[in-house]
Amino acid sequence: MTDSSRRYHRDFVFGRREVSAARREVLVDGEVRTLQPRPFDVLVHLIEHRDRVVRTDELLDRIWKDESVQPASLAAAVARIRKALLDSGRDAGMIIRTHPGIGYRFVAALDEDAVAHARRPRG
Repeated sequence: MTDSSRRYHRDFVFGRREVSAARREVLVDGEVRTLQPRPFDVLVHLIEHRDRVVRTDELLDRIWKDESVQPASLAAAVARIRKALLDSGRDAGMIIRTHPGIGYRFVAALDEDAVAHARRPRG
């Protein structure tokens, strides 16, 4: 298994939320939240690169690849992510922080113990 495929199949747990890259699933308080494929890919990319601000052009190039899209498509994807993760209202920006004119950064603290538990086979 390559480093990138190992990373892609990882589960990420932060607070009461879990993102399973392998199952392409987002859970909040144990309940599945709907998230379309591109917003899901944006979320995983932001989590994997949480050590830095991810530039808008990087996200557009990585997620939409050869398609001609505007930054508004990315902003809409981030809005969908925030809605699915309940990162809005008073708590807005506690999971994904917007850096105007630059990009986005995943800022929630990952629970490494919960990540290890989430990786265990279920059943």
